[in-house]
Amino acid sequence: MFGFEKKYPLLSTKDVLGAANMGIYSPIVVFLMYRSVLSDGEFSNNESMAFDELSEKYRDLFGFGRANFKFELMRINKIYNNYISLSEDARMVDEAIEFVQEEFGQDQKDATIEILETLAISDSILDHKELSILYSVVLACSKGKNEIVETFHKFNEQIAKNKGVEHPMAKSLMLLINLIENDTKNIKYSYLQGPEANEDGGVPPMLLSDNEFVEWLIIITLYNAIKNKKAFMLQARIHWSIFQKGLIKFFGFNSRDDINEQIDEALLNTKQWVDAAREDIGNVSMKDDTVFEVFLFADAFQPDFNKENVWKISCKKVTSGIEVHAFDISKDDTTYWIPENAMEIAKKFELESDLFKSSQLMDIGKREKMLEAARIQLNQ
Repeated sequence: MFGFEKKYPLLSTKDVLGAANMGIYSPIVVFLMYRSVLSDGEFSNNESMAFDELSEKYRDLFGFGRANFKFELMRINKIYNNYISLSEDARMVDEAIEFVQEEFGQDQKDATIEILETLAISDSILDHKELSILYSVVLACSKGKNEIVETFHKFNEQIAKNKGVEHPMAKSLMLLINLIENDTKNIKYSYLQGPEANEDGGVPPMLLSDNEFVEWLIIITLYNAIKNKKAFMLQARIHWSIFQKGLIKFFGFNSRDDINEQIDEALLNTKQWVDAAREDIGNVSMKDDTVFEVFLFADAFQPDFNKENVWKISCKKVTSGIEVHAFDISKDDTTYWIPENAMEIAKKFELESDLFKSSQLMDIGKREKMLEAARIQLNQ
């Protein structure tokens, strides 16, 4: 009815959307509440009481009272008990925040921020993941830096009133406020590490749906082509187990039409390969949890890391899509983990860091703009 299955594919696949498909948004709010309070691995009595109070306060706005709230809580908890990987959890949080930004009215957005703030104050711990989820929601619901800073100043006043100005939560917020004023967009990948950071501060790999991976790989391959613009042949070659396959090949672009024709053909071929891998119907079996590497290189039949501009992308096929783990670059000893080193790899390639963050790649419109930008650069 609302088209949410395509816009938020993992939330739909994991059945988190629930009644959201009928215009009742309580599952999204409860999901964010659930992930926030369990970010430290515990569900305290104070948090439980805050849950109950909030479910009653916002029952009309989100369509959930105490009974419905508890049902959603148990339903989402059951989903997580059936095993959710770290990369799936990261992607689901990203999709839920995107849902808040795109589907909620302003009153619902304001309420979501207040709900997450109240839950944070109810506990004595404000870890990076909980703070990062709150920050991401505030960022999604605000119109600019001043509004974001104002929201966190007000939140800090509440903490100072309830906990005292010397409480670690108050100190963390003041540090966050100072950082926001300098680097609003990329703060999650510096101080906060992103909503996907786990309890140990580690960041799981970027998870893309199959279609997102197809378009993303073409975009990355085109940027490698730009780095190797004088080359006659460019290719992306996939290695897994003892097998390998040439996936994308670009030959001596002659005109704008030739470029577009080759790109369209590469998109089609890559989609067909990914679809075959998903169904495990290719010439060589690729089961879930298969690790594979994509090599991007020019004017050769096999990658040679002694040459310039040879890129290796380490990936893994999983049930929910394809994880992108890391980049290795010829003549560079650094392994760039994705999305943890999104800023560094973007600077290295002179690209947008959004290319290495699943939260930015979920939007088909953004991917289309990225692909068009690559086409334009290749034509110059």
